[in-house]
Amino acid sequence: MKKIYKMINKIQNYDWGTCDFIANLKGDEISGKPQAELWMGAHPKASSEVIVDGEIISLDKLISQNPSEYLGDIIANKFNGKLPYLLKILSAKSALSIQVHPSKKQAEIGFEIEEKKGIKLTAFERNYKDKNHKPELICALTDFYAMCGFRSLEKIHSFWEYNKIWSEQSKDFIKKPNSANFQALFFQLLGLNKNLQISLVEDLFNNLLPARDSDDEIIINWMRKLNEKYPGDIAVLAPIYMNVIKLKPGESLFLKAGLIHAYLQGSGIEIMANSDNVLRGGLTSKHVDLVELQKTLLFDFGDMKTIDVEKDEFAEKYPTSAEEFELVRQTKFPVKNSINSCEILLCTKGEIKVEEIIVKAGESLFISASAKNYQIYGNGEIFRARIPEED
Repeated sequence: MKKIYKMINKIQNYDWGTCDFIANLKGDEISGKPQAELWMGAHPKASSEVIVDGEIISLDKLISQNPSEYLGDIIANKFNGKLPYLLKILSAKSALSIQVHPSKKQAEIGFEIEEKKGIKLTAFERNYKDKNHKPELICALTDFYAMCGFRSLEKIHSFWEYNKIWSEQSKDFIKKPNSANFQALFFQLLGLNKNLQISLVEDLFNNLLPARDSDDEIIINWMRKLNEKYPGDIAVLAPIYMNVIKLKPGESLFLKAGLIHAYLQGSGIEIMANSDNVLRGGLTSKHVDLVELQKTLLFDFGDMKTIDVEKDEFAEKYPTSAEEFELVRQTKFPVKNSINSCEILLCTKGEIKVEEIIVKAGESLFISASAKNYQIYGNGEIFRARIPEED
């Protein structure tokens, strides 16, 4: 019998999560408690579980018993016997923190430094929870709003100058809107004490001029929403300098190391390298380390592009540069899928049958590398998390 297991997954109840999306997807009763993320994978913080011979076992423990069988020889050797990705359903009713993720080298160095300093992994001021980087992809299931990357310097300067956002910090950028002056402005604003942040934000809202176009309307609307949740936080100005993006269902973004971003609202599928490293830049009560942020943040300016989907008769693939993961969407069945390593299969619509296992919306399967291939029947939509095949 092929080693295919139904998964028992854990929900993260962060306060920014919606109460209904994940429950409705799974057909569960709505409890009124926020359900921000449903995790599918073998992350030690909240590993999925599977049933083997009538007993429940965590997925990370199952894989550790025979990495070659479950991951495949090549992948087991490449990723030290660990599942290299984490798949999530993410559902946000309000904004997550502005953040960036470090490169692998930065994570390794940062982790070792904090270990030598004796900073506990659970400490408030801890930045690096592991030695891994965290490239990630978000694919929208509903209309999904995010801020990602810096807008062009011309657009940032235009809004700043039009609304006369004069301050000691902004005078050089207003006079000469180049990258160096914006970087200085960015970090000076984040470094202001709380009273100065509140004062600057109040002045901004008191003196905002009427929107000139739809871009101005979007900026102003999101600044007001962010200020409702994080009143006086200087990062509520982020829509002025970051691209505000609306993804339609099926559209996706890839977030590489160093790319500034924040999810604002909506539900989607998220897949990432198996890491918990986050450096924050505002809209949060958690630790903000400006020194580490300055080492990590990329100051690339311009529009943010969605991923160009690669399509064939049965599947849509979301290609990225990540070596740890690949996401595939399928809606046409029956189909026979061949695999080069393990996969996590998530059903998001309808009901399908994988070999002899019925999978409903909100349910997922772990398919071991030893299965080699599997048949899918039924009607619905699935997302497959897998490791890319090497050229």
